[in-house]
Amino acid sequence: MMKNWILKYNRPAQSWNEALPLGNGKIGAMVFGGVYADRTDLNIDTLWSGDGKSKILQEQPADLSYIRESIFAGDYAEAERYTKENLLGDWTESYLPAGMLEMEYVCIDNSGREFPETGCIIKAGCSAKQDDDRAKQENAQMKQSYAGVYSRELWMNRAVCQEMYEINGVGISKETIISREFNVLAIHFHVFPCHNEAVQIKVKLTSKLRVINAQHFGGNAYCLTGKAPVYAAPHYYECEDPIRYADDAGMGFAISFMTDCKDTEAESDGITLHVKEDVCVYLTASTSFDTKSDLALYNQELLQRAMEQGFDRIYRSHEEDFGRYFEAVELELFGEAQICEEAFTTEERLAAFPKQAEKDLNLVPLLFHYARYLLLSSSVPGTQPANLQGIWNSELRPPWSCNYTLNINTQMNYWIAETLNLSQCHEPLIDFTKRLYENGKIAARELYGLPGWVCHHNSDLWGHASPPGYYGADSLSCGYGCWPMASGWLCRHLWEHYAYTLDRKFLEETVFPILEDAVRFYLAFLYVDGKQLVTIPSTSPENLFLDEKGERHALTFASTMDISILRELFGNYLKCCEVLSVKGLSESVTAALQKLPGYRIGSKGQLQEWLTDYEEEDIHHRHISHLFAVYPADLIRKEDKELAQACRITLSERGVEGTGWCLSWRACTRARLGDGEEAYDLLKKQMTLTRETAICVTGGGTYPNLLCAHPPFQIDGNFGYAAAVKEMLLQEHEDKIELLPALPSGWPEGSVSGFKLKGGHSVAFQWKTRKIIAVEITANADDEKTLICNEAKITVKLKPGNTWRGDMENAIGE
Repeated sequence: MMKNWILKYNRPAQSWNEALPLGNGKIGAMVFGGVYADRTDLNIDTLWSGDGKSKILQEQPADLSYIRESIFAGDYAEAERYTKENLLGDWTESYLPAGMLEMEYVCIDNSGREFPETGCIIKAGCSAKQDDDRAKQENAQMKQSYAGVYSRELWMNRAVCQEMYEINGVGISKETIISREFNVLAIHFHVFPCHNEAVQIKVKLTSKLRVINAQHFGGNAYCLTGKAPVYAAPHYYECEDPIRYADDAGMGFAISFMTDCKDTEAESDGITLHVKEDVCVYLTASTSFDTKSDLALYNQELLQRAMEQGFDRIYRSHEEDFGRYFEAVELELFGEAQICEEAFTTEERLAAFPKQAEKDLNLVPLLFHYARYLLLSSSVPGTQPANLQGIWNSELRPPWSCNYTLNINTQMNYWIAETLNLSQCHEPLIDFTKRLYENGKIAARELYGLPGWVCHHNSDLWGHASPPGYYGADSLSCGYGCWPMASGWLCRHLWEHYAYTLDRKFLEETVFPILEDAVRFYLAFLYVDGKQLVTIPSTSPENLFLDEKGERHALTFASTMDISILRELFGNYLKCCEVLSVKGLSESVTAALQKLPGYRIGSKGQLQEWLTDYEEEDIHHRHISHLFAVYPADLIRKEDKELAQACRITLSERGVEGTGWCLSWRACTRARLGDGEEAYDLLKKQMTLTRETAICVTGGGTYPNLLCAHPPFQIDGNFGYAAAVKEMLLQEHEDKIELLPALPSGWPEGSVSGFKLKGGHSVAFQWKTRKIIAVEITANADDEKTLICNEAKITVKLKPGNTWRGDMENAIGE
């Protein structure tokens, strides 16, 4: 039976980074909890600013020949000026907060007297930046008063947030879930004892967005409708009117709740419940993006259906639905003298981890399982893909617009989807790529005058494929905007989904046409430079180099990342052609592959980031784009001794400081190179408790609720963490499976089940004293693999439906 994986706290959240996330892919909630007051922040996956209009500002394609001539002449500044004015476009739209569900509690005895007598209501969710002395004192008193009488837990196996507390002798337990089947957030209250006391719970809805209407439906339902702005400027862009609304445009939304409480009274902003027995509150939300009918009526019908089913039925359905995916994978680490996990809160464990990692080994699997929990909560079939914050955001101008950042972050969200048995969670990204594909054909034609499709650094709900940065502060916005390689990177996710599922129809109808049109663009984009083909203009995302004069620039030709993405894309395309027995563009692709530049080692022994051995402006830069070939791709391996060593030198120069997500990317790369101790050091660095919320590029860590700190919060670090752990325990290179390829000394014993291999096979294994003692591979198709473990190589022949078992202690396969 799988272990229960629980986040545990003894007080309500006092900031957003202490609240607990729930989600079903469509609705997201951050549960703060509370004794006298309670707050839950709400999100809807399709609630974005804007209306989908084109972000392309130019009326004709850019003159690529002029950009190329300027770069080859060493006039980088002119190339960047021209590129910014003639290629870059407007910012993407922003993901927005929907609203807040707030509850206030008052106990009343049978004489009608309210408790507490002071009338003091302590608000949950006080700002972490609040410096008011009284607020600090109240929060300190609140923290002290909750000891022993309040608990708040997130049970990941069932995706339920549980609270238990007392108000003047009245015990209250509260369970919150978000059902995927019924698309409702359901809150169940159990009040005891109930023979003399009642509890008044005032439930209200508010929103930071423009509210159009608020109305009651009978005595037990309430609906808030509103509109999103048509424009929400990025947080880093200074303008006179950053949030703009329009009467005739903007996304419509509605948030509604209904209760089964039999004694209610209407309030202007909600409903007050008079509770003497178990009651439930059901909430749902929708937008005009995917619901064209009357939103209030649509919500009402969903809530009525939920009410008819009842909480027990919804809970059982939710528990079964979520649990069967979450519990498909298990990982545990074992060691001597482990702490009693139940005796400490999650925050206490995280704070103590740097000094006693060996005594709390299961904090590593806790964060590992948390990543799977977050992906299951934010990305399921029929929803939008996980953005920079999954589906959770409370800001009108969130960091980096909370959008889809396609030069690492969005893809990083899905590194674990196939390997950690969450293939269905990959589908939203695949559907989104289809949307980008259609817009990308327009971008290729209108911006470059080229065939095929292309997309760039940023996108949003609408699937914008054009490069942002026209309104950037200077021409160096080319450093992020002028990067036409996102389409190539996204294509690897399509191929990976096929490689793990072997869905031939998907390969034929989705993967092949999208890959072929991406290939068609890049074949036309490549430039003949002597005997080689190069990308130009080219950048290494967000990093800058110094020219001979010591001046900073972004644009050059043939960055190492560009060439690596093309090598993988072209290789996967040729595999598609082979599987489908089609010729397509295979001859041109094969010829182009032979002319792409090779990897180069620089003057410091490092893998060069650009074709020219430029000096980097920042050797500690958070991006390691030039190591794409190591991870996530599989183009440079540890067996390639000289190149692998150059990659290690690159990583050493980058250092161990950085944002949360970049630490986990470096850990993944270290693991691929077999450097287990270095990979674990990076993960331990990421597992440092922080409360920092200001934007910082070297302050990576983990918040009390275990969300990853950029800072501020960015979810990709959570997913990257799990990807790194998986790479340390299992790697697959073509038909070779390697177990414990980068096992650190601190993980001497453990077990794994449910990891996925290409071909759809499942693998489970156990190890002790750093040696594999048992392996099981359950086959999905006819296949043959080479298993590498305990310094032995074993040929494994797989038959669908059968399980191969190996006695690894004696290195004999059967």
